[in-house]
Amino acid sequence: MKNNILKVVVLAVALVLSVPAIAQQQGRGKQQNKPSPDQVITRLDTNNDGKIDKEEASKAPKGNLAENFDNLDSNNDGFIVLEEFKVRTSGNKNKQKRKPSPEKVFEMVDNNKDGQLDKLEVAAKDRGNLEDNFARIDTNSDDAISMDELKDFQASNKSKGKSKCNKKRS
Repeated sequence: MKNNILKVVVLAVALVLSVPAIAQQQGRGKQQNKPSPDQVITRLDTNNDGKIDKEEASKAPKGNLAENFDNLDSNNDGFIVLEEFKVRTSGNKNKQKRKPSPEKVFEMVDNNKDGQLDKLEVAAKDRGNLEDNFARIDTNSDDAISMDELKDFQASNKSKGKSKCNKKRS
């Protein structure tokens, strides 16, 4: 009886110890199967123009490409080319997240398309902590941010070496 209990205990310990090793091997296999940037571009570039547009990105199997399209499109031209894809997926997670251009901010936030960002629009879709910096950006104090005011604010922060737009909320 003691012999059978000992066998069960040894078998249980061996099973518990082998599970992490099996999981680690399976994890390695998944990483090896991850397609390269070249393969992703080739698979998704259905019109063979050498770049991925938003429509092509929306057909990506996992949907992550469409969700991250604006971050991958570093020059804001509406396309992801191989070089942009390689830079953004290089595995360097310490890279600072690219700030969207003023034009992109207006596209995302200006719901009524009047060329101004009012406090309600900014509060509804806060991008780059515009809400926290609204008074500083709105230099003419008309309770709206114009494209020029946003460009001036971003340029002044860029020249200072750090953006107050990325300040963490407390």
